[in-house]
This record gives sequence, C-alpha cells and structure tokens, in this order.
Amino acid sequence: METPPKKENSKQKNGLRQSSNAFLRFLGDVGFYLWSGVLAIGAFLAWLISFLLI
Repeated sequence: METPPKKENSKQKNGLRQSSNAFLRFLGDVGFYLWSGVLAIGAFLAWLISFLLI
C-alpha cells in the first residue's frame, strides 16, 4: 500500500533562525546562543551542587 505524497503547506511556520529577513535571523541566532549559554550554566551549577552534596 502506497502512502499519499505529503502536501506542501503554504502556511508553514519557520523559526526566526530560518527567516528570509536578515535582522530576524540575527535575533534568532542571538537568542539561540544566549539560551544555550543559560542552559549550559544551569547544567554546570546543577552538577556542581549535586557533586558537593554527595
């Protein structure tokens, strides 16, 4: 049984990092790297606290 081809959605949501606008792409990249940094710092602090409390 063959699956029907997927229809391309003209209202497909793209993230800011995939926008055609350069300014929005810049904001998306900055936000992504800031959020990644926050997550990395939080993960390190969680590891440090758990390591010190063992």
